[in-house]
Parts: sequence; structure tokens; C-alpha cells
Amino acid sequence: MHIEHSLPLQLQPAHRSYVTLLVLSLLLSGGIAQQTLFAQTALLHRFDVSEKSASVKRLPSALSEISGLALTSDGKLYAHNDEAGRIYVLEPWSGKQIRSFDLGRGLAREDFEGIAVAGEQIWLVNSAGTLFAFSDPGTTGNAKYTVYKTALSRRNDVEGLCYDPVRNELLLACKEYAGTRTVGDRAVWAFSLTDKRLKSAPRFVLSRSQLGRITGKNDNGFSGIERNPQSGTFFLLSSKGQYLVELSAEGAILGHARLAKKAHPQPEGITFLRGGELVIADEGKKNGTLTLYPMSKR
Repeated sequence: MHIEHSLPLQLQPAHRSYVTLLVLSLLLSGGIAQQTLFAQTALLHRFDVSEKSASVKRLPSALSEISGLALTSDGKLYAHNDEAGRIYVLEPWSGKQIRSFDLGRGLAREDFEGIAVAGEQIWLVNSAGTLFAFSDPGTTGNAKYTVYKTALSRRNDVEGLCYDPVRNELLLACKEYAGTRTVGDRAVWAFSLTDKRLKSAPRFVLSRSQLGRITGKNDNGFSGIERNPQSGTFFLLSSKGQYLVELSAEGAILGHARLAKKAHPQPEGITFLRGGELVIADEGKKNGTLTLYPMSKR
């Protein structure tokens, strides 16, 4: 599959007046208005991601190189490291391991970087953009899986994966090459679960200049992505710059926040619990960690 190297439209910060008009227009026109209404409400400002608010939980030593997080609709928290296809089921509030299972009888070994749940199916992605689909076998054994190749490669360095139920797509966040004409841009690509194909252009592109204004640096790749189920917005996580960016469903930057370095030495995974809590996973020298942040009411 050929990746189009077209220059994307520049993303602009959302303004309240624009948001109001857009929502009213969608409500009047029907379609996916009901789902899009919440996609315009920023939530990042309701999380205090300072060190004093961080509730840090140590993970089992097997997850010292934790790379991805995903939550099921019934509250199971999945995690994995970046060397082997072993999925860990964790207790979200303590980080305690409940059980684990492997991909394939011989334990698939790849540079796994992200995990997502779409209905009853679980997906893993490696750094080259290859996707692995499987179901949770419970306690009955290992998981059989199906592999889907995409047009991405290790040059893109895919590091984050999440599911968008509105468009029935998997979103693949890249740490490196965006496929645009500008060095330093960073992209999020979409894989359609309807036709099992990667879209020909990125879903989101953040320009080098935008990222530079946010972090003051030129080297800003993404290590994780998650859709907030309450707002429909997308939270992008950076392990290099140690920051969060919130995007609308249309790709407008709604906000950004710097993470505390002490609490987040190497943030790699992100998800949200059913109570609204933000969870970030970090690699560690001996143990990885889960850090929970409550969402304020206002």
C-alpha cells in the first residue's frame, strides 16, 4: 500500500465560538451529531497531573518495560511489555497481577508498543505498524491471533494504539516519521476495522511548529494515545517531552500539560478507568509503575 506524502492542513486551537457553532450545526444536520457533541468538550484541564496528585503503584517486575494499557468495558485492565506477546490482566487500583496469557503457543516475540480493545477483540501493534488481533482466552490457554500488515514501517516508529468506536477505527500514534513534507511533524494514522486497511492519509497531524510551541523542543514523538470515553477527545502521551496533548475528534488542539518528571521517568501507556481516572504507565529500571489521577468535578 502506498502512503501519500501530501502536506496536511495545519491544525488550529479550538475556540469556544467555533465549537458552539459546530455542535449546533451537527445537531441540526443529524448524522453522528449525538456522538460528536461530546467530542468538542475538553477534559485535560480537569486533571491535576502535578506530582502532589500522583497516586503511584508499583507493577510486577515482569512489567518493568511496560509499553501499553487498555481497559475493557467491564473494567479489566490489560498491559504488556515491549518484548513479548504476553498480556497481563491487572487490578487497576493496585497494579496487582490477576493473571496473564500469551499470544500463540510459542509466545510471539515482537517490538510490541500498544494495545487496544475493540468490542470482544484485543489488538496489539508493533513499532513497524503491524497489527495482531486476538481474543482473551481466559484461563483456558493461549490466544490464537491474526496478523494485519499496514503501509507503516519502523521509520514511522508506531508506539501508541487506541480504538475509536465512532469511526470504527484503530488509531496508531507515531514517534517518528509522519509521512508529510516537513521534518519534525508527528502523525496519528487510522486503520479501518470495517475493511481492515490503513487509511491513505493520517487522521491527525501535529506540525513541528505546534509541538515546538507546546514543549520548546523539536524532537517530540508520541508514545501513547487513548480516547476519553466521556468526552470523545483523544489524549496523546509523549515519553520524550513528558507531556500530554488533548485533541478534538476533528484534530484541533484543545489543551496540553506537562507531566512531573519524578512521577513519570518514561511514560509509555495511557488509559482511563470507568470512574474517569487518568492512568499512565511508566517503564522503570526494576519495576514499571501505574500512576492514577482523579478527574475533578469542574
